[in-house]
Amino acid sequence: MEYATALYEQATIERHVEYLRCIARAMVANEQQAIDRLEILPEAERHKLLVLWNVTALPLPAGCGIHHLFEQQAQRTPGATALVCGQQRLSYAELDLQSNRLARALRSQGVRREARVAVCAQRQPYLIVAILAVLKAGGAYVSLDPKYPADRLSYLLQDTEPVMLLADALGMQAVQCPVHVKQGRLDRLESWCEGFGGEPLLDDPALPEGEHFSPRQAAYLIYTSGSTGRPKGVVIEHVNAVNLICWALQAFDPDEIEHTLFSTSLNFDLSVYECFVPLAHGGTVHLVPDALELARQPRAGQPITLINSVPSAISALVDARAVPGNTQVINLAGEPLKAALIKRIFERTMAQAVCNLYGPSETTTYSTWMRLPRGQEVVEHIGRPIANTQIYLLDEYKQPVPQGVVGELYIGGMGVARGYLNRPELTAERFLADPFSTQPRARMYKTGDLARYRGDGNIEFLGRNDFQVKLRGYRIELGEVEARLLEQPGVREAVALLREDVPGDRRLVAYVLGHAAQAAPQEATLVQALQRVVPEYMVPAHVVVLPELPLTPNGKVDRKALPEPDAQAHAGKAFEAPVGEIEEALASIWGE
Repeated sequence: MEYATALYEQATIERHVEYLRCIARAMVANEQQAIDRLEILPEAERHKLLVLWNVTALPLPAGCGIHHLFEQQAQRTPGATALVCGQQRLSYAELDLQSNRLARALRSQGVRREARVAVCAQRQPYLIVAILAVLKAGGAYVSLDPKYPADRLSYLLQDTEPVMLLADALGMQAVQCPVHVKQGRLDRLESWCEGFGGEPLLDDPALPEGEHFSPRQAAYLIYTSGSTGRPKGVVIEHVNAVNLICWALQAFDPDEIEHTLFSTSLNFDLSVYECFVPLAHGGTVHLVPDALELARQPRAGQPITLINSVPSAISALVDARAVPGNTQVINLAGEPLKAALIKRIFERTMAQAVCNLYGPSETTTYSTWMRLPRGQEVVEHIGRPIANTQIYLLDEYKQPVPQGVVGELYIGGMGVARGYLNRPELTAERFLADPFSTQPRARMYKTGDLARYRGDGNIEFLGRNDFQVKLRGYRIELGEVEARLLEQPGVREAVALLREDVPGDRRLVAYVLGHAAQAAPQEATLVQALQRVVPEYMVPAHVVVLPELPLTPNGKVDRKALPEPDAQAHAGKAFEAPVGEIEEALASIWGE
């Protein structure tokens, strides 16, 4: 009897176990649907996180493109100075006239709506003329830096398939343009545009029937580092950039953007603010090769009221006492902003405010911001969302986390880009439907960044949840650096990471393992090979050749155990002492 009872109980237990297994399988099968319906947070807190802290509505001009904002300002203030570059000056009327003429020339060469036009030139006034002309003609500009390695420029041309290349002499020399792509010389604009009037393109008879401007058409492409070794192009629509510009015009006083320094490469999305915000306001754009030009040639006679840069560059300017006395606001983005740098800015400059701005290229330059006036307590956070932008801090099930809890940062709203060019799988992975928006077909971008809400609603940035890093304002996928190293002869394994062995001294360092049957590759050889295929900012400060890579117990590379590189070795170059007063001063600044 006892034996029979035991068998019955065992069978009952097994039936219960099987029942629980069935329930578990059903839950797994419907996991996301069940989780989507599960609201853990109290309704009041959920409403605060998703709605109250995302009240950012700002009306935008209907049917407006980036170039329209400039054209409207040119009509209001035709005689005002739009652009200063060295001794060259262009008024709004002159810049409008020249860009209209070039736009008509582009039309004659077949540039139409959404046609991609590559621009490769030095930072001269004709560069601004070119990007305005491309937009006016209906195209989307793709910036190619003539300093980029030939392999990278070739890849960008292949990926974007432009209908035309606009370049100066340096750009023509840098780019090996396919024969089927039409070309135009920017440093010979007068002769090249001869015969084309400078009238506006409104009601242009050359426009094909039915072709009308749409704020949803592409304006430009920005390329970011790719984890697979291939850079990815982000397609930005006019409405995305117009939202950024209109927010800035409302957030900054007219006096603050009256004289804006344009020091950022067109390949870096900070340039969108520096170029188009002042031109939509009636201010003056001061075009320079880079931000450190202020240290090389102080611009005493040119009042720079706003500097838009990255913390590492502004730190050098502050230490060199090169920030102009007229500068009222310093905008900083691209990498974490530390309280110590903010304090130094206020101690050594006359700036009245420092703004910390955050946002990936995929959401059009800036998505959150914080303004810290002089005299207030210095804080480290990225503030709140800009106009028409929503910020969500979500858990792994895409549900909002409570205030103070770390979550992944998702961005919704008008700044969310169209997606990645020629990368539908990656676009689908990172650009998701926005379940919290009431707008039809609204999307949000999965940033991969970690953050949490402070008690006052401001957002505290906590870093990445993957192997993407930012160095000197440039976003770098460590996987791309590793992929390029693995292409080199003799390299069997490669690991890249960002090190900060000395506080404040952040360096990109790579470690490689050679093939057993071959001689170990030399650091200098690897550095030179990388310089030919990636931009300078992606070349590691050190490439360390190891006999073996340290591993964790589960067989993965133990990144924390990788050795500190030799402090005297720097990209395989022997140390050269500074010579002369200028070099010694610069060495002292960078050393500090």
